[in-house]
Amino acid sequence: MLLRLSQEEFVALVQLVESAENHYLDWPLTAIVRCGCRLYHLFLFHSGHINHMIEYERDPDIDNTVREIASTLGMRHLDLSRVICMRSYGSKSRRVLARCHVMPRIMQKALGTGAYYLIEVVSENFEKLQDDDKTRTLIHELMHIPHSFGGGFRHHGNHVTRRNVESMYRELVRRKSI
Repeated sequence: MLLRLSQEEFVALVQLVESAENHYLDWPLTAIVRCGCRLYHLFLFHSGHINHMIEYERDPDIDNTVREIASTLGMRHLDLSRVICMRSYGSKSRRVLARCHVMPRIMQKALGTGAYYLIEVVSENFEKLQDDDKTRTLIHELMHIPHSFGGGFRHHGNHVTRRNVESMYRELVRRKSI
């Protein structure tokens, strides 16, 4: 069934889903509307209706994918309760697909907390990818998180390489097919 909404109705629906009061919506509808919200954000950005401030939102779909990847590949060093997945809208970057951010150790000490890692997908670029390339991108970002999970960051070089990402991707596909 195709649901046609006016722009005003769609904006109202977007606001409903983005509000904290959407707990009464069943999950399939919520997932469909979230997807529609992303498309609407992209439409607003490309049509010039959104200023060029980058906007961020938590992304449970990316979060679930990251958890599945980490679990399937046996990345037990990751404390997934402290890996947060966000989606950004409004980036002017044309090459960046995703980023891995880390809370600096001095902030951890000041706040009395452990390390937190944030995986940001740049919606405008990430959504253009095929599903397998999205998975490779998320594997790449997870590889930046060191085994110590202490607030450090693994840079590109010996560990975070295309060859290692591809190797891990093939292993993920192999384990899923078993």
